[in-house]
Amino acid sequence: MKLPLVSAALGLAFAVSIPAAAQSGFCHLPPWTAPGAPQPGYLGSAVALDGQTALLGDTAREIVVVLTRLGTQWYPLQTFSDPDGSGTSFGAALALDGTHFYVGAPSADAGGSALGSVHVYERGPGGWAHVQRLTSQTPTVDGRFGAALSAHNDWLAVGAPGDNGTGRAQVWSFASGAATYVNSMGNFATSGEFGRTVALHRPAGSSHGFLFVGDPFDDTIANNGGAVRYFRVHPMEIAYGSVLAPLELQTGDVFGISIGFDGAHLVVGASGDDDVAPSAGAAYVYDVPPPGPLVANFAAKLLGPDTDAGDYFGRTVAVHGNRIAVGALQQQQPGPQGGKVHLFRPAVFGNGWLHDRRLEPDAATPALGLSYSLAIHGDLVLAGAPQTSTGTVQTGAAFLFSTAGKSLPGGLCPAPVLATAIPYGPSKGGPGGTPTLGFNSLPVPGQSTQIAVKGVLPGTTPILLVGAAPDFLPFDGGHFLVANPILLPMPTVSAFGQVGMGWSVPASTGLVGVELFAQVFGFDPGAAGAFATVHSRGLGFSVGY
Repeated sequence: MKLPLVSAALGLAFAVSIPAAAQSGFCHLPPWTAPGAPQPGYLGSAVALDGQTALLGDTAREIVVVLTRLGTQWYPLQTFSDPDGSGTSFGAALALDGTHFYVGAPSADAGGSALGSVHVYERGPGGWAHVQRLTSQTPTVDGRFGAALSAHNDWLAVGAPGDNGTGRAQVWSFASGAATYVNSMGNFATSGEFGRTVALHRPAGSSHGFLFVGDPFDDTIANNGGAVRYFRVHPMEIAYGSVLAPLELQTGDVFGISIGFDGAHLVVGASGDDDVAPSAGAAYVYDVPPPGPLVANFAAKLLGPDTDAGDYFGRTVAVHGNRIAVGALQQQQPGPQGGKVHLFRPAVFGNGWLHDRRLEPDAATPALGLSYSLAIHGDLVLAGAPQTSTGTVQTGAAFLFSTAGKSLPGGLCPAPVLATAIPYGPSKGGPGGTPTLGFNSLPVPGQSTQIAVKGVLPGTTPILLVGAAPDFLPFDGGHFLVANPILLPMPTVSAFGQVGMGWSVPASTGLVGVELFAQVFGFDPGAAGAFATVHSRGLGFSVGY
């Protein structure tokens, strides 16, 4: 147990910035389904999201639904079918980049040859319109060009994992009203499906793009252990950077089955990882320095805090700024539901990432296959659940979650998140009685409350422990009940055997739903020459509104 000492002057305003494993602190809109009467489908096969536009792919019906945000509501704006007909897996991959979006149809081409194609849509005054169809520069039977897409600042990366039997990735740029070919990479001897996943970042105005390409069935470290390769792409050259393949990979880890890259952080899913249990899954986080050496520095390995065998944590990932979303495709929810999304934030102290909260529909809302597809933008997380049924029809669905607190900006999505304070664990009293710990009012952002300690001998200086998780560590006949706590000295106990410490809760909706754990202990002044302490019970509490 580490016990970092900090000044009491920092108070709990500092302590509450610790992320916590929390089920509360989010809400979701009613599930999105395809417009019209329920029809068999697979809506949520792929998703894409920015602040004002959401895309939902359905590979069964071969449609893409475009939703737009107007004021405080989201509305289905347009539905697009494959311009080339049927049997193309139109909607299997999506990428959204400002005024353009891209749709992969990896099974496209007559005769079942699955050469693949990508369709380009552009936003104009009258809405979105189809403007171009892209095909591979190296067409290959079963090449599946368009199986993976990533777009940023008018560049597009396209994965074709069957190209030439080993896989290829191609990069295109959109300028002067048309997408043009930039360059490609592939034909790696150890590859099986290079291009199964792609993640692109292009600095604004740069002539270079930075691309990570996943090859989850690479055998370099172990059979189907996986790998991810890093490239700097220019029309005239390809620079080859790091090959990421942790030495700990084992057979079937499929490192690279999902990747996300926001220019600073790379997240790589390994849904077959066995650290927790067979195929419980994992995700790796890398820090990517600014353009220069093509390296990615390992930062953390993420494991699901409550995953089990076959949950496939890491089957999908997404990253945006200081938030990482990881899908656990088959993790059970309450009732006959499946799939969860786990959010992570950077650690407040030191390096690494900490589990922040789980996202899942309420128990009364059907969802199956949640996190099959995943996108994140700011405080919004969009998760596809393509196996969800509407009535007796499997239609698929998608869920838009807000992690901002009570509502999305504009008042959407009210969430029943109220402050709580629940005692837990045993206590160890002293001659002054059993210490108790509580609030005189529950914590609410923008308001003040007081943390009160009672039942302690006058003259004692209690120490408040605050942390992001509970613990049960024996100590001096009692227990420390907070994991990795911050220690905050409180004022000296008054003649009445009690003391309080004020907390001005920061006026931040980002605190809503954050769960913290606290305990108080003090040195027992009544002990006859021996070192002794008194410990209160633990107090688990959440910030509400």
